[in-house]
Amino acid sequence: MSFYNFNDANEQRPEGLIPEGTYCALKLTWKPGGENVAGCAADDLGLFKQSMNSDVVYLEAELTVSAGSHKGRKLWQNFTVAGGNRGWGQQGLERLEGHNARDDR
Repeated sequence: MSFYNFNDANEQRPEGLIPEGTYCALKLTWKPGGENVAGCAADDLGLFKQSMNSDVVYLEAELTVSAGSHKGRKLWQNFTVAGGNRGWGQQGLERLEGHNARDDR
């Protein structure tokens, strides 16, 4: 396996990264994975993905900035909901709960 050093890579976008501490309105889209978790709601059937290398089951989220100077930029986040070591599923569920909290800033 070869390793790559991306520290010297050219910027992909002239405006660079979204600065740390920036608040953005986001639209969350779940990317369906075709798997199910026992006990999931009918509306959630087919949303989950199964890891190819472990027993981890996760949700894949695509977040799109919906307003402001960074409108249209995308971020991605995976949320483990079952399997894995060290309580990964519980940590993923807790992060999802945190994202559900409304912040009116």
